[in-house]
Amino acid sequence: MVKKVSKKTPRSVNKKPIYKWDVINAEKDYLSDTTMSYKQIAEKYKINVRTVENYAKANNWVERRFELGKKGLEKFEDSQAELISKTNQEHIKMFKNARNIVYNEMIKHATIAGKNPIPIKDLNGIVFALSKAIDGERTVLGLPTEIRGVKEADGEKDMASWTDLMLAVMEADKDAGAKL
Repeated sequence: MVKKVSKKTPRSVNKKPIYKWDVINAEKDYLSDTTMSYKQIAEKYKINVRTVENYAKANNWVERRFELGKKGLEKFEDSQAELISKTNQEHIKMFKNARNIVYNEMIKHATIAGKNPIPIKDLNGIVFALSKAIDGERTVLGLPTEIRGVKEADGEKDMASWTDLMLAVMEADKDAGAKL
């Protein structure tokens, strides 16, 4: 006896399966909410959890959720890097402007100093402001804000801030001016 094999008609080959539950929205729920489980999907759409598992496996839900998360993280990282870059550019402009303003104020006081001595309060304020502007610039640029290897009176190497260095330079200039 010859076994008769039924052939699928072209219409049945192209026919899409009909589901008794909303697979499109279930998939959206699963992919958009990383806390949603197969069990929660099954409960929401009132179907057996095994049905959800089989459909999810056949349609690569886990891999697709992972890829979406990965793409989202990459996009977030790119936008964060751009934000950090723009913020650093703005800050460096601010610190450069502050440094220029303070430097110009120092020059103005130095010019006046030939006639009147610079009040120590003004000098301290100028040095402090310049130090903060330089420290801010260096921080934004990722440079150290301390100077290593400054020699102390006893010959030991130590760290100094920009303010210490500037005060030492100004003191040396003052001493040199007194000798003239």
